[in-house]
Amino acid sequence: MIYSVVASPKYALMYRTDNGVLVTWHWCKETFGDPQDAGWWYDDVKGRGIRTFYFEKEADAVLFALKWA
Repeated sequence: MIYSVVASPKYALMYRTDNGVLVTWHWCKETFGDPQDAGWWYDDVKGRGIRTFYFEKEADAVLFALKWA
């Protein structure tokens, strides 16, 4: 099963000032590991800034939702 969580609009377009990476994406990489290996990824729905993150593990989705949704 795949779990999806939409980042809150408050955080959806927030970028780090040091490297220009999405704050939420950077947090996922630091917390769960590289997206290619760790079972998570994200999609920007039609370029509208609606960042949907997908997780293979329910616990990861819950942790993300508690932090960013």
